[in-house]
Amino acid sequence: MQTAKQRQRSNKLISNIDIVGFSSVLLVLLYLLIGPYTQAGDRPSHDVNVVKVDHPVEMPDADSDDAILIVIVKDGRVYWGNDQVETPFLPMKIKDRINQGSPKIVYFKVDQRTKYGDMKGALDAVRMTGLEKIAFLVEKQRSSKL
Repeated sequence: MQTAKQRQRSNKLISNIDIVGFSSVLLVLLYLLIGPYTQAGDRPSHDVNVVKVDHPVEMPDADSDDAILIVIVKDGRVYWGNDQVETPFLPMKIKDRINQGSPKIVYFKVDQRTKYGDMKGALDAVRMTGLEKIAFLVEKQRSSKL
């Protein structure tokens, strides 16, 4: 039989935190917050709306680290990687990259709202290097047909 003292409930609060569960939740939240920033790498991350076409040709070499990629945004600014560059300096940069062993093809990622006059200077700079292979990166158009 229990005594009155044993039957009494304790008013003491139980406040134990499971550290393993708490830390795993914190790690998941940390990954969700900084994950997208770590996956960007050194590739240019400029806001460019490229032209959308029905039948694009895949160019997996454009994503390689040694690819020559020139980005032109809608206001005519030209980027070499993540750095803005003036068009007169492009031939020198392209020749340096080719001397380091890059493939002899130049990829252009051009905003669809860019004026041709703004892009012409970059095309002329590529022609000055003697390269004949130029590719424009596009995206597949999403069909609205069901």
